[in-house]
Amino acid sequence: MKFRIYMLIPFFIIGILAFRYFDTYKILIIMGLTLLLTASLITILKKNIIWLIFYVFFIVGGVTVLTNKVVIDKKYKVISEYREFDGMIVDVKDDSITIKNNKIGYKVTFFISSYVQVKDKVELGDYVIINGKLKEKLQYRENNMASRGLASYGSLRRIISVDKEINYLNLPIKIKNKINTGLTSVDKSAGAFVSGIITGYRSDITEEDMQTFNELDIVHIIAVSGFNVAIIYAVVMILTKNLKMRKRLIISLFICGIYVSITGFDPSITRAFIMITIVIIGRLLEKRYSTLNALAFAAFLMLSINPFYVYNLGFIFSYLATLSISLFSNDILSKVEGYTKLFKDEVSATISSTILTFPIIIYNKGYFSLISLFVNVLLGPVVSLITILGFISCFLYAIIPFTMILYPVIFLGDITLYLIGVFGKINPLIYTGQPTVIFMISYYIVILSIAKLIKFKKEFYRYTAIVLAVSIVLVQGSININNLKVHFINVGQGDSIFIELPGRGSMLIDTGNANKDYIAAKSKVIPYIKKLGYSKIDYLIISHFHDDHSGGVEYIEKNMPINNKISHEGSENKDYIGTLKGDILNVSGVNFKILSPSIASKKQDENKNSLIIELVYKNFNALFTGDATKDEMDIIKGDYDVLKVPHHGSKYSVSEDMFNNTDIETAVITVGNNNFGHPSKECMDSFHKRNIKVFRTDKNGNIVYIVNSLGYKVKFNN
Repeated sequence: MKFRIYMLIPFFIIGILAFRYFDTYKILIIMGLTLLLTASLITILKKNIIWLIFYVFFIVGGVTVLTNKVVIDKKYKVISEYREFDGMIVDVKDDSITIKNNKIGYKVTFFISSYVQVKDKVELGDYVIINGKLKEKLQYRENNMASRGLASYGSLRRIISVDKEINYLNLPIKIKNKINTGLTSVDKSAGAFVSGIITGYRSDITEEDMQTFNELDIVHIIAVSGFNVAIIYAVVMILTKNLKMRKRLIISLFICGIYVSITGFDPSITRAFIMITIVIIGRLLEKRYSTLNALAFAAFLMLSINPFYVYNLGFIFSYLATLSISLFSNDILSKVEGYTKLFKDEVSATISSTILTFPIIIYNKGYFSLISLFVNVLLGPVVSLITILGFISCFLYAIIPFTMILYPVIFLGDITLYLIGVFGKINPLIYTGQPTVIFMISYYIVILSIAKLIKFKKEFYRYTAIVLAVSIVLVQGSININNLKVHFINVGQGDSIFIELPGRGSMLIDTGNANKDYIAAKSKVIPYIKKLGYSKIDYLIISHFHDDHSGGVEYIEKNMPINNKISHEGSENKDYIGTLKGDILNVSGVNFKILSPSIASKKQDENKNSLIIELVYKNFNALFTGDATKDEMDIIKGDYDVLKVPHHGSKYSVSEDMFNNTDIETAVITVGNNNFGHPSKECMDSFHKRNIKVFRTDKNGNIVYIVNSLGYKVKFNN
């Protein structure tokens, strides 16, 4: 095996992932010793030290993430006792602000009850002292939070003081705020769009526009990246063409550094800046550089600082897209040139970048756009023009604050946004669902084998590997399609349960809560269902019409096709089929039996009308209870693998009679931030003293029961 520096990075990353996944020191020690023995044997037998080097990088990756985790935990332990927090505001959204404290080194997002509290008081770059309380750190959020540099989430109580003075620390973000404020003052939507392209600031972009960008797979155009840095580098090199090369390169590096500091050092642009720095240093020293080695060095440097970047989508997309372009663009360009000279570079870059990022796209969303490639090719030159014009306009505006300077780029942004809206309306989506890990590994084996980037001694072995990888995916798919999956979606203080029926049928029981600040159906339920690969709902069941169970029903009805709507007999909604005790629905071999209510009335408490539904599939039994009252629960009899605890685990949600009449193996409590003390201590104690395992959506996130003929397993899907 011929050694290349970039070959070390996969082992470094695998070390990070392995040590993070097996977060038990005994397992890690055994695994480390086993791998050391294996690497040593290979080294002795093949007389090649390369495997020991790979092992060292594997261990270094593991030690890096463990050390980083210890530092994060210690920092959280210190600040969790605080009630006053101070720092610079680095993000402002409708429902939250994020502050960064450079002295202690923490970043916290504080949620607020209403944006009115802070809208007129603070802006990006302000130094604030606030009164607030940190939320409990939840294990299922740790990787995502750490990948974004967040120490914790908290709740904001009040702002104590605001300091708007400009200094060297907040100057870059103050410039960013001035640019964003200027652009959005000319036109709110177009300005926010242009600001996203130029500075990467997305908080002012509407949810509707973000959804369109997401569905068209063009979110990357509002995430500053190597594309922006490359354009700025090229423009500066052109503007300084009369200077000596050394000065041109130094000025270019300086300008790129200023730009990156203004945008905020997100992973994608940090990667680009490291690589452009390597390019410039190479040219200054008159040394050639390898793109793959530069990419590997940038990844190693960033992951050494924050190993949790391996869970950051921006980091993953940035590196995979760059790697994909470097591996495939030349071959694709030569083939494209055989058909057309028009947009050949854009076509080549778009296709090549998609090759390695495609599995990540569908894993993150559960679907892809059929016109995404076309839209990306079309937008490429336009976004380049907006970037160049925007950079020059914003630079002038930062010096001379006349909004007329921004009119041309806003006009161009408005036209582009309009075109994107048109494409969004005619955008055909293909729903695939989240691919399995086996699918993703098989995909990369097939692609790299076809491209001959995996070396085989004989062509026969190459074809065998491809056929084997495809066969494994097909076999796994045929097995999984007959599984039953019950998803308890983490919607906060409310209920929403999505059921994947054998044969790809679907059922949704309740739609979560809704209020003026939050609609669970919009933020959580529909994105979650789409991520699983479903574009419609076969059965929508509303247990009862209280806001925490049916708050998002109108949004669901408007945004997803629904074949059948079911609720209790006492429902005033005539679009729903009424059911009572004894009714049975059989779908795809799954039996749903209504156990309550016996009588449903519009006059009685809606909780008494709440449906209690028994699910039976093979040897698996589940009980969905909505907000059923104690009287209804006391008469339920049976053995259940999972009980959905009624009323979010309130004090009177379970009783001795219920436990005497049933045999429960596991329980799920759907609960979020609340003022009712849910789940109550009494409820939790009732389960614990009977050794019944309890899962909670506020602690475990999305809870999934996967059922087949062999039994069931529980996993947390976040």
